[in-house]
Amino acid sequence: MVSPNRGQQILLNPDMSPVQQQVLLEASAADNGLWWFVDDEPAGRERRTWWTPTPGSHQIRAVDGAGHSAAVTVHVQSPDLARSN
Repeated sequence: MVSPNRGQQILLNPDMSPVQQQVLLEASAADNGLWWFVDDEPAGRERRTWWTPTPGSHQIRAVDGAGHSAAVTVHVQSPDLARSN
């Protein structure tokens, strides 16, 4: 997995739409297919996929056609949550 990084912190900007704050999910995969999952829900099938983050901790996993996988957890905060920490 190229992106995102393990433990990455993402702070949402209240002045931007969610679509403008998408996070790149990128993997260096072979040509045998690739599937992305965020919290065990399908999120894409391309080597480079964009994900719209929501507040909370999320497990992001990439699985290739041979069954190899990589996973990271990212933490997304809204500005209100960031101020209270």
